[in-house]
Amino acid sequence: MNRGALRWIQKQFEVIGRTALSCYVLQSILASLYFYSFGLGFIGVDGILAVVVGFVLISICMLGFAHLTLKTFGVGPLEWLWKTLSKMPFKNKRYSAK
Repeated sequence: MNRGALRWIQKQFEVIGRTALSCYVLQSILASLYFYSFGLGFIGVDGILAVVVGFVLISICMLGFAHLTLKTFGVGPLEWLWKTLSKMPFKNKRYSAK
């Protein structure tokens, strides 16, 4: 592989890394819909083809989602929520001094 192709692959991993929490949740949702009976039900299909196709489709969806959210918002939705909640001043009345 040449350096250009390796750099492109590295950039794709960087994009998913910047939205890792959101992509993890998206991956779980998409895999559940693809494999389990309340979705497409490919969990009972014999053969590796259904698993490989599912992996490729889910990976493409995650890459598209990561690129779109970073381009539009600069951060993934769950990363934004995490950052927002971590900055909120929570008060615990049980332990507050009177």
